[in-house]
Amino acid sequence: EKEREARTAKWEVSTSAIRARSTPASIHVLRQQLTNIQAQLDAVQDWNERTTNVLKTGPEHDWHELKELEREGTALAVYVELPLLEEVRGVLFKAHQYREKVKDVIGLVSCSFRKNDPTKTHVNAKTAGKGHKVPLKTLEELLIQGEKLAISVPERQFLRNQLDKTTAWKEMTRTAVDEKDLDKTKEFIDDTKDLYVELPGFEDLNTQVSASNWIEKAEKAQGRVVKASYAYSLLNDPVAQNLDAERHQCKKDLMDRLSKALEWIEAIQASHFSHIWQDEDAEPEKDRSGVPISTQLGGLPLSVLPSATPSSAGAAAAAAPEDVPAADGVRVTRPQR
Repeated sequence: EKEREARTAKWEVSTSAIRARSTPASIHVLRQQLTNIQAQLDAVQDWNERTTNVLKTGPEHDWHELKELEREGTALAVYVELPLLEEVRGVLFKAHQYREKVKDVIGLVSCSFRKNDPTKTHVNAKTAGKGHKVPLKTLEELLIQGEKLAISVPERQFLRNQLDKTTAWKEMTRTAVDEKDLDKTKEFIDDTKDLYVELPGFEDLNTQVSASNWIEKAEKAQGRVVKASYAYSLLNDPVAQNLDAERHQCKKDLMDRLSKALEWIEAIQASHFSHIWQDEDAEPEKDRSGVPISTQLGGLPLSVLPSATPSSAGAAAAAAPEDVPAADGVRVTRPQR
């Protein structure tokens, strides 16, 4: 910057001296003026060469380099015509329009090349908010438009990186699904938080993973005693609504166990035993919808046992107070005062 200012100052001195001269100048003065003019001519030629090189090898140079050349050219153009300057401004204008378009479509607040990265393949991008994703086709169209630019801009590299990540994600996920590796598939689902692209088949895959997670919980519940409220919550999970009980034994088993528990609750509440379960000091447990479990399960501290076995009725009877009838598949714990 200082060197450019010095060249400009010399140019101003030399040209003003020539314009102001009304009497013959000495050879010394003419030589000094010639030296100054030659320096400015060298500066113009240097600018032309550097600018031509950047415009011809655009992808190797970024927005900031051309912007600096524009500033230098603007200063020189005060004293000499620079045909390339208009071309530089045209390239910068198109690049600016493209950058703003990408930011608007993707929802970027800022985007810049990472410092100390000569490859210019890494960018720092900040978005206005999370969860905004664009169709893959939109990303590809934006990238095609960006490839027509005469210089490199960080937004174009951002789109390239997104496309590369999307391609790699699809390949890795396909491999994990083929290998039936659920853990890896779950990891790849989590990795999509860094992608701003709508992934083909993502929703179906996410649904499958969610279903697998639910089935895993339900199968664990098959072999142990669980609270009736937990069974109720599990069966009312949105994922469970899309699972066929006839195809998934764990869901059918859980439904049967909860059904027995609810039938038992109704029988107890209709009998003279219901008063012994009242616990006025207890905080009512709520399900995900915010509805107190007590309105659904009678407020009773009961658990549902694993699928009926020869000993299940005996276990229930042993767990229940002496004056309360036991039921197959149900364990009752009297509230502690």
